[in-house]
Amino acid sequence: MLDGNPIDIPGLAVCLPQDGGVLILVGNPNSANVTADLALGPPLEVRGATVTDGNGKGVGGGDQFGSTATATKTAAGYSIEGEGTGYDTTNDSIPGVKFSIDVSCSS
Repeated sequence: MLDGNPIDIPGLAVCLPQDGGVLILVGNPNSANVTADLALGPPLEVRGATVTDGNGKGVGGGDQFGSTATATKTAAGYSIEGEGTGYDTTNDSIPGVKFSIDVSCSS
């Protein structure tokens, strides 16, 4: 979900162990995609997350973007939500863009 709009991102999520956490990759860099870098803690921390709709809109959130985001562990993967600085085809700095990600990990 990006700024209240659902995004369909085809393909499996890949969840890779990295630096005391997990790196989550979903989709294709040239179309709709999600990336997230979580520190497993405790507590679970969102180091960074990005959501791109494949049509010129996106958002970055979490610690590395200087904004808030939270993550919870689910039975199949992770649920992440937050707010960050977004962009679209005409504006590269839109404050307060909300996002949410529900990921089922394939690895």
